[in-house]
Amino acid sequence: MKKVFSAATSLIFLFPVILLSVMVWRDYTGQLNEAPASARIDQVKDVFFADQGHTVIGITDRPGNDHIVAYTYDADSHRYEGTLQLPSDMFKQTAASYQQDDLILAVKDANENLLAYRINSKEQPQQIYNRSSKIDDYLEWSTREWRGRLIFFNASADPAPKAFYAQIHNGQLHYIDLNDGSYFQGQRPTTITDTSSVWDEPGMIPMFEVTLADKTKAYISGILDDNNQLDVYYHPERDEPFDAEDHAQTQFRKHFGGSTSTHLAVETDYPEQVYAYNNNDDKIRLLSTPKPVYAARMFLLNDEEVLIAGSTAKDPVKGTRTGYIYNEQSRQFTNVTKLLGSLGVDDLTSHDLHFYKPSGQSLLYYSYIDHSAGMIDTSKGNVNLLTTDEVTSWQQNTALTAADQRPSVQSFISYVKEWNALIINWLVWLFITVIMFLIVPVLIKILTLRRRKQLEQGILLQAKILSMEETGTRINDQPLIRFLVGFTHEGRSEQTEIRQVVSYLNMPKSGDPVMISYNPVTGKALFVTENDRQNNNLPSDEPETIPSAMLRKIDSYGPVNRGEALLLHFEAAGQSYRVPVVQSPGFLYRIGDIATLLHIGGTTRMFRYGESTVYRKQDHTALQGRLIHLQKYPVHIDGRQLMLLELVTESAHGSVTRLNSQFVPQHMIEELQPGIQIPVSVKLAEYEREAELLRGRQGSAIVRSVQFHGTTGERPLATIIAERKDVEYRIEQSIEPLYGVMEGDELWIAYNEQRREAVIVKYASAE
Repeated sequence: MKKVFSAATSLIFLFPVILLSVMVWRDYTGQLNEAPASARIDQVKDVFFADQGHTVIGITDRPGNDHIVAYTYDADSHRYEGTLQLPSDMFKQTAASYQQDDLILAVKDANENLLAYRINSKEQPQQIYNRSSKIDDYLEWSTREWRGRLIFFNASADPAPKAFYAQIHNGQLHYIDLNDGSYFQGQRPTTITDTSSVWDEPGMIPMFEVTLADKTKAYISGILDDNNQLDVYYHPERDEPFDAEDHAQTQFRKHFGGSTSTHLAVETDYPEQVYAYNNNDDKIRLLSTPKPVYAARMFLLNDEEVLIAGSTAKDPVKGTRTGYIYNEQSRQFTNVTKLLGSLGVDDLTSHDLHFYKPSGQSLLYYSYIDHSAGMIDTSKGNVNLLTTDEVTSWQQNTALTAADQRPSVQSFISYVKEWNALIINWLVWLFITVIMFLIVPVLIKILTLRRRKQLEQGILLQAKILSMEETGTRINDQPLIRFLVGFTHEGRSEQTEIRQVVSYLNMPKSGDPVMISYNPVTGKALFVTENDRQNNNLPSDEPETIPSAMLRKIDSYGPVNRGEALLLHFEAAGQSYRVPVVQSPGFLYRIGDIATLLHIGGTTRMFRYGESTVYRKQDHTALQGRLIHLQKYPVHIDGRQLMLLELVTESAHGSVTRLNSQFVPQHMIEELQPGIQIPVSVKLAEYEREAELLRGRQGSAIVRSVQFHGTTGERPLATIIAERKDVEYRIEQSIEPLYGVMEGDELWIAYNEQRREAVIVKYASAE
């Protein structure tokens, strides 16, 4: 009976609130629809020209929307013309190309399906890609733009094997199912990766490396022939693995009628100009541009033309941006410096900058994500440059229709401030309802937020209950207990007191291990409960990734073993970062190079440097490494000491022992003791290969050549050719920089005689 009465009482108070709320909302939205329409401002992140430059398309980054929203404007008057909507996933990425008179935009929808649209004016986009093609990675990782073509690729094993290749060229879609058995003798592709070295050089045919289900490899051309078919090169057993890519390129160039005598490439050495090279990569001659172009970069525009862009001075900082369109058939140059003048020193090396030129037209476009867009009519010399902020500002003068008028907090507050009789009655009843029904939930919320803040300000530590006693206070018939807990912080043993209400049914005891959140500033601590974990109230221990960090300065701390201790100074997004490393002999860190850093717990480390391969989370797995030996070196940089750790990891594939030098923060050194378990992330395919080789034959070998390809972490990635009994073996792995590998070194290796592969078991300089 009490419950019925309580429910009836609640309805008595809730009914007026509900009725008045409906009346207030109707009155507010009625006034809103009667008000003059005004534009809502959305930040434009990318700008494109369409309709041969007469229309401007501003792609906006509107949050909380499952569509990409784009505004179209007249390029001359900046007059608003319409709104376009394209499906999108949460990342709102696009891939673009200009083909014939149209702008082609590709997107991924919320279900991971690939879609592509043709846009030529303010009209709604015309869909030209409507197949059910899922892309597992980011759109930009599975899309390439080559000489005006948009190329898409994907290999998936979940939920069902699905590998495909697609190309949009001259506005036409061509799709190939790579699982139909006709290309790979019935084998199913499991991974598809591009060979980045051939995508930016004129005269080269782009191609992909395909790993098949039986672990063999093949190469496919990155473009289609006149019959809309791919060319395929299998990796025969007689080929050395490192020769297969060259053989595939030779076949593809012959198949597609590519140049067999010379090709253009940017010389990697200072001052980085464009030269013609022969098939043996011998430099033949400097490409004679009308005026010199230094620090050059080449952009492939269409089947006949490339853009050569760079600086007027050998030192890019002292020069201005300049460039020419070079026609490879007629060997004529067209000056487009007026279009490039607004770009900065580092802009030409950005992956977000793209150039487009439809074949046979005089229009050259560029788009620079989150920055600007531009176009030049090379026949007239007319240039149009726009920044994303400029196009964003056009919305302020745009009168959208009343249908686009949406309620907002600001407009509702303005409405309430009118303080008419309806609003007064609604607020009075709302206040009564809040007092009666919401005080307790609010108090609970305040206490929850207070605990969350205390947890966020603390450090998660393992502790042990040293003693416990009742305080004499009871809350809801449960005792308030005074706990004394002990823990280690920054190498020191400490104790603190925690008071907490505990149920007799779940009473802990002295000696129990516990997790605490300790605030070193106040000296106070809290027990961390399972509730805290489930509600994500704990401080995040995920590392922060810092991309595109440029190396600005190098400090030397002298030799150590065969390497050299360095302090690298990086700069990214206006912030400075310091990373201590050991430089391996033969490998050089160079000012101006780009790296990806990791920042965690106040410490910055190298994640990837230079030409190392792209990290894909799905390729890696977590293992537990056991520390079996450590050696301290008297090298201290930025509060970190150089240590050499010997870790052994074990899995179903076998065990692998590896030496790994690290600069360890001072407060963590005491925790490093032989026998402790340390989490290790490994690339599964490489780990399986290394474990397999370690189970095979072993012996000494002489190093004949060493090539470096950037780093993974602070360890240089190397391709090593080692000779044993007149047989050469290929070693591809990261090396320990304290010992290094140089030509003439004698290594102890584990090797496979059939595949001619090997891994290092012991370095020449290891004690």
